Amino acid sequence: MDNVIIKIFILGMLLAGFSNLFWGIFVYIKNRREIQNIIFLFVSISFAMWTFPYAVWLSRNNYQYALFWSRMLNLGATFIPIFFLHWVITFLGIKRKKILIFGYLMTATFALFSFTPWFIKEVKPVSIFQYWPQAGWLYTIFLIFCFIGLFGYGFFLLLKFRKKINSEEKKIQWRYIFWGALISCIGGSFNFPLMYGISIFPILTLLTIFHPFLWGHGILKYNLFNTKAIATEFFISLIIIILFINIFFYEGFFDLSFKIIIFLAIAFISILLIKSVLQEVKTREKVEQLAEDLAAANERLKELDTAKSEFVTIASHQLRTPLTAIKGYSSMLLEGTYGKVPAYMKKPLRHIFQSANAMVHMISNYLTLSRIERKKIEYKFEESDLKEMVKSIFDEFKAVNATKMKKLDLELKIEKKEDYKAIVDAEKLREVFYNLVDNAMKYTYEGFIKIFLGKDDKTGNFVFKVEDSGIGIRADILKTLFQKFSQGEENGAGAVVGLGLGLYVAKEIVTAHKGKIWAESKGEGRGSTFYVEIPASSAVPKEDNSKELAE
Repeated sequence: MDNVIIKIFILGMLLAGFSNLFWGIFVYIKNRREIQNIIFLFVSISFAMWTFPYAVWLSRNNYQYALFWSRMLNLGATFIPIFFLHWVITFLGIKRKKILIFGYLMTATFALFSFTPWFIKEVKPVSIFQYWPQAGWLYTIFLIFCFIGLFGYGFFLLLKFRKKINSEEKKIQWRYIFWGALISCIGGSFNFPLMYGISIFPILTLLTIFHPFLWGHGILKYNLFNTKAIATEFFISLIIIILFINIFFYEGFFDLSFKIIIFLAIAFISILLIKSVLQEVKTREKVEQLAEDLAAANERLKELDTAKSEFVTIASHQLRTPLTAIKGYSSMLLEGTYGKVPAYMKKPLRHIFQSANAMVHMISNYLTLSRIERKKIEYKFEESDLKEMVKSIFDEFKAVNATKMKKLDLELKIEKKEDYKAIVDAEKLREVFYNLVDNAMKYTYEGFIKIFLGKDDKTGNFVFKVEDSGIGIRADILKTLFQKFSQGEENGAGAVVGLGLGLYVAKEIVTAHKGKIWAESKGEGRGSTFYVEIPASSAVPKEDNSKELAE
């Protein structure tokens, strides 16, 4: 049983040595110019200088060999505390020049005397071990100044500057470094009692196998997929090495044959496993790269969209001023403000007025859309009378000669209710109602347009409705009618061409009022009906005069 435990210790120290060397070299190769990686390599080498002689020393049956290799491992141990402290200082980005100089001088002194009896005076049987090193008086000073002093100061700095770390990635690295160092210290310190004749079995020394993986993984946190793949390869390689070494500890021909078969089988399975892991890594890296490219493209699109919105806002403001003047003067000419207008000029002036009016509304939609996209639209919610609002819209369209030109019957029906007062942004809601009526007139060439205002008996909400006998809407178009830049197809000569913004803007405004908007149609040539449902005043709370559109 004792031989089995010693064999476990030997294999454990070999595993720890390989893991330290592997992670030290791998981290260094990833970035040779990074000072933190360079010092980590020295930390790893010093640990390997401790673990490999540990395994050799335990396997020696000769006093002189055991003494030599025990002193060799303690030579490696003298470098561990100072390299660890230097690594911590570099990681934290602080300066402790005097402490480092003192630490390196002390380390050099202890290293020079590591092969003298003052440091390790002898090896002798302790516990189940045939030879165990015994500490000299200089070794005790080493423990106090280096192991406890330098290691302890490193832990002190990690804890002191923990809260000053701002980067989330560095906080994660801190946790790996701290816990890895704690495991290493606990594992390494269990060797000391036996060196002073205190019978405490050093089973926790095997913890030193694990800290290189915590440290290496922490440093390479930015490239986790590759780290996992290489760690898998490393573990598999170590298993194969251990199985190969185990072949030489055979007892008879049958035992040798069995160990060789197990070794070959595990080696074959390991090759297949490594191939599958590498394939998975490649696939994940491609997905990760595609995700990064997509994220970059989305950011670029957002920038372009913002630039577009700003341009539209500036351009629309510049265009609206002259168009408003054209609309105003053409209206005054038609009304005879500047004198009687000949009959042959009325029709062209009416077309100018209608075109200017349509362009003003289109630009208004552009400006509203731009504000919506940039989350800059503001609402002034206050109590307004919807009945008066709808009446004014009806009177405005009734006064327009377009109804006479198309021979349309324009009808208004308002249900007799006590009142139609609601907390709304009157200007913006009027724009919605106006656009719905305007659209009905655009796409209705003969027949009727019926405007309705009432109250839903079930919900108590106000309902505004515009029904027409116009060109109608196909079922497939109804599904996308309220989307940005969506509109029905042209339906013969005279169809009005728009940009599909009015209904999208209307939906955004109605949604901000906590209402609903929708359309119904039996198909092409069978007219259409648009509905707007707005909560009554009791259903919509009063808010600040300036409210930004909810995202």
